Amino acid sequence: MRIAYVIPAFPPAPSQPFVVNEMIEVQEAGHEVFIVPLYRGAPALRHGTFARLRPAGVFNPELVDAGILAGALRMLLARPMAVLRTLGALHRAAGKNPWSHARLLAVTPKALAAARWLVAVRVDRVHAHFANQTADCAAIAGTVAGIPFSFTAHAYDIYAGAPRFRNDTLGWKLRRHQRGATRRAHAAARPPTFSGRYLHGGARYVLRVLHAWRKGTSRRGRDRLGGRRKAKGGRHGLRAP
Repeated sequence: MRIAYVIPAFPPAPSQPFVVNEMIEVQEAGHEVFIVPLYRGAPALRHGTFARLRPAGVFNPELVDAGILAGALRMLLARPMAVLRTLGALHRAAGKNPWSHARLLAVTPKALAAARWLVAVRVDRVHAHFANQTADCAAIAGTVAGIPFSFTAHAYDIYAGAPRFRNDTLGWKLRRHQRGATRRAHAAARPPTFSGRYLHGGARYVLRVLHAWRKGTSRRGRDRLGGRRKAKGGRHGLRAP
């Protein structure tokens, strides 16, 4: 499977080794990893395991430049209705919060250009780390490109209540992910128990244990990974009631 990760920066921030570790695990399970960073990271910073990460492709790390704008325009011309429907739905979800609209506008060119690239490299699934701008980017790119998307929620990206940081598009992204989810794909968000209760009460979503599919893993092995038995610390996701 070809999996694209939408992450905040590349090279990844040193405070986010879990992002690198996950991509390495997916890579070593036999999948091809592609990376879509929102912006360029500090080149001098490296995690101890960073050398093990060998992505099959890395998209332009600039948030916006001439190449990003050109790619976005080409995608708009190629799939105008899909672009307009997706952006319209997200901006409606943002409601009256100007900060949410501004964040969407900031990532839209990158997301549309990335959508074109993801189609070209034949990616099967898009996954974002953090449920805010990176998930917005993954949602736009995946929906426009017709590729299932998912995301991992961590903390502030779901708890923040101040308008400047509030994730007003979270509900739309959860519903849209569930609509495009497939049984053979990995989880949407994987929140701890408190996060699950928070989302269950606020967005009316319930937790379920997801199949931890790995290439070449037997059914018995999948059971041990959490496919049939709910093991302590197993992977969790979100689904609509």
